[in-house]
Amino acid sequence: MTPPPRTPAIGPDAPATLGRRPYDLIVGEPVFSPDSQHFAYAAKSGDERFVVLDGHEDRRYQRILGLDRSRENVVFDDANHFHYLALRGDEIDLVEESF
Repeated sequence: MTPPPRTPAIGPDAPATLGRRPYDLIVGEPVFSPDSQHFAYAAKSGDERFVVLDGHEDRRYQRILGLDRSRENVVFDDANHFHYLALRGDEIDLVEESF
């Protein structure tokens, strides 16, 4: 019996995944908190963009600002707080999260 073809881990045919969830796009590399206990990244699925913190998806937006041009979409202010800018309709939201 022939084994099934393998999905490449890297390259243009590799799925965009981090933490076992497939996304259309993951931007750059994860950003780690100053104490290295948390990580976050921006992701895209369909027409929605969102930030994933420690494997948990945040609210969905039309766009996370900087998503197409910058790796620094999420900024950790300290070990327990981070922020990012998001577009919803005609408004830009400053999203500040504490955990």
